[in-house]
Amino acid sequence: RHGNMALTYETDDKSANMKKFMPGENQNGFHGHFLLPNFSISVAGYGYGLQEGVNSGGSCIPWQSECTGYAFDEKGGVLTYVHKELKLKIEVHMEFIPGADVIRQYNTVTNTGDEDTVLTHFSSMYLPGVACDGELPWDNPDKYRIRYCHSTWQGEGQWKCITLEEAGMYSCCVHNNTNTFQLSSIGSWSTARYSPVIMLEDIETKQIWYAQIETSSAWHLEIGHRKQAAGEGGQLYMEADGADENTSGWARRLKPGDSFTTVPTEALTRQWSR
Repeated sequence: RHGNMALTYETDDKSANMKKFMPGENQNGFHGHFLLPNFSISVAGYGYGLQEGVNSGGSCIPWQSECTGYAFDEKGGVLTYVHKELKLKIEVHMEFIPGADVIRQYNTVTNTGDEDTVLTHFSSMYLPGVACDGELPWDNPDKYRIRYCHSTWQGEGQWKCITLEEAGMYSCCVHNNTNTFQLSSIGSWSTARYSPVIMLEDIETKQIWYAQIETSSAWHLEIGHRKQAAGEGGQLYMEADGADENTSGWARRLKPGDSFTTVPTEALTRQWSR
């Protein structure tokens, strides 16, 4: 826990996957689950995943990775994962901001093998298990709102509010939803089109989730829904990254022993009332 925020993980001897990221203990319902670590990553020549049409991809690398250790205290936590086939070590760093219900996260990947590895995507933050409270299903039009901020020169701060359906996410069949809501920026003017922040609001439970990314270069923010193929339930997720081939042509070659650290992000969740 940090402040009024509760981070819930499901762990065993090989995994540590986030189950919920919720404000306090106000958890009166749960619509399925799709548990994953707090990162998404893709490697050139390795399968990009079932949702190759979206930036976070659905690469199988995160759920193939084994957790080799984790530790949390009042200052934050570190979770360490290894992918044995690709010979990668991924470290998830979380800092608890003193006096504020805010988590600052960045991730580091290290090539522990003997050959070069080319990264094509590596997220600064991946938050599964958001907005899984309440009784209404995720695709109910009265359930969620996405808030984001348009920006232009001398026209900053133009906030917009849309439903998931207006964002292109709606349930039509038993298969995975293939669309997501994405914001992105290319180049060093990081607020040229949008402010690098995004919010997901649960109207039913009066809860909100907020994510922002710290960078003056290209960035990408995403909200989507994932579940097991042809299964029920699933969960909404939020992702932030500044390292993606699809968005900005980014790629990084890691020689043996090389590491790459993402730009930092912040996330929070709060209970509110009108």
